[in-house]
Amino acid sequence: MVTIQQSAGGDAPEFGDGIFAGKFDGLESKPEMFKPQDGKYGYDDGNRWRYNFTAFDPDGNFPVNFLVANLSTHENSKNYMILKGILSKAELRGVQEGEIVLDAEDLIGREVNMTLEHNKAQWPTIVALVRKKVVAAVAPVKAKAAVAVVEDEDDD
Repeated sequence: MVTIQQSAGGDAPEFGDGIFAGKFDGLESKPEMFKPQDGKYGYDDGNRWRYNFTAFDPDGNFPVNFLVANLSTHENSKNYMILKGILSKAELRGVQEGEIVLDAEDLIGREVNMTLEHNKAQWPTIVALVRKKVVAAVAPVKAKAAVAVVEDEDDD
């Protein structure tokens, strides 16, 4: 679960839980946001990465910003959930296998669907992020009537 970062003195955006269309707005490095220390999984340098999205709502769009501690592509990481929601399957596989390097700037504007819920402190939390599929419009195809040639046996 990835929680939107609470700003000092700010109020949580007001909206109901649900699925929202949105777009990716960028990725920011937040160096030494926290005190560097030895943590549960080894040394934590205090750096964080903030993903920025805009959620679309009929009552007004609102920003959705949240932090991850690293840019791991391991399937159990919070970052993986975010990448899976922004990248295509081929792009994600290429990044995981080290075959491609993507620039976050090139991903700006990608459309997503996000499931947002409020946590116990009433701050919105992203519980799922899915890339919005681009589907090309296809014209309906009219079925052609089958034509059969039948020979009449009475024509001798």
